[in-house]
Amino acid sequence: MEYAAELQDYIDTLMVRDGSDIHIIAGTKPLFRVQRELVPFIQKEVLTETDTQEFFRVIAGSRVEHAEGMLQEQRHLMFSYIHTTKNDVKVNLRVTVYYEMGNIALTLRLVQASERTLEELHLPAMLKEVMHEPNGLFLIVGATGNGKSTALAAMVGHCNNTLRKHILTIEDPIEFVFNDRKSTITQQEIPWDALSFRSALDTALRTDADILMIGEMREVETMRAVMTAAEVGHLALSTVHANSAYGAIHRIIDSFHADQQRQIAHQLAGSLLGVCSVRLLPRMSGGLIPACEILINTDAVGNLIREGRVESIKSTIQTGKEEGMISLERYLADLVKRGEVALEVATLHASSEQALSRYL
Repeated sequence: MEYAAELQDYIDTLMVRDGSDIHIIAGTKPLFRVQRELVPFIQKEVLTETDTQEFFRVIAGSRVEHAEGMLQEQRHLMFSYIHTTKNDVKVNLRVTVYYEMGNIALTLRLVQASERTLEELHLPAMLKEVMHEPNGLFLIVGATGNGKSTALAAMVGHCNNTLRKHILTIEDPIEFVFNDRKSTITQQEIPWDALSFRSALDTALRTDADILMIGEMREVETMRAVMTAAEVGHLALSTVHANSAYGAIHRIIDSFHADQQRQIAHQLAGSLLGVCSVRLLPRMSGGLIPACEILINTDAVGNLIREGRVESIKSTIQTGKEEGMISLERYLADLVKRGEVALEVATLHASSEQALSRYL
């Protein structure tokens, strides 16, 4: 088998079928995810252990020795792969390599080729304003699959179109590949360009970057380094898995040991600009539309964080319209009134049905 040509055929076929994923697993034919269904590439033979290994080597390319070493050590690996189709179209795929029954297996997910604008995504206009801040930390939060990375990419894209800045992205893996417009954008992928988020951030402080975009804050050392970067003169953008704006603050503080939490609360209160919580809802006209909750770190919010009264931030959001805050219920009510989202859907996602009723 000519593995590079075979991979070309897989990816071209995925594009023609408007699919999202390719599964390469020993003991079965190649599989495509098309309209949420998993379907075999029936014209192909069942893959062997050797086949999956060779596909991995082709995709890893010049990084193959490094990739094989890391795979042996970690037993899984994730990275981006830029591919040029037969029609000379560049596509970005997120590659996940893992072991299945002792054999290498791969999943290739098609990633959107270019970032979308904040307007196209129906995200709040205040996200543009964030990009003009000289320093501080801004978070996009939500559950998996609710468009956090897409929102960050749209914010970076807005800056790229309007401001002359040096933007450094640190991701695992890279989700969107940017082309310089007004801004200069450098992109680092873990583990190829740096061993960890922490090591990349340590270097980033010496690269004269104006804006740091960190794909996700997972480990406490990454959280601490991002807050430090925001304190010393960088605008830092990142994501956290949380269901609400105040829940993200809980998540960060609770990630640290109990004897460190007071110090971290003070650091977060001093560095945080705000939080935008995003959840995607079915749109009445088809597709999805975001419902957002926006927290702005006012003096009152900062004091609540320092005092450990994070739960009280929820009521502060409800009453903080003058400061630019938007509660989830207010946002949901607006979507219902505009005919974007059904009342039943809004009610299902509201944290307080009573609060939602007040805004309708």
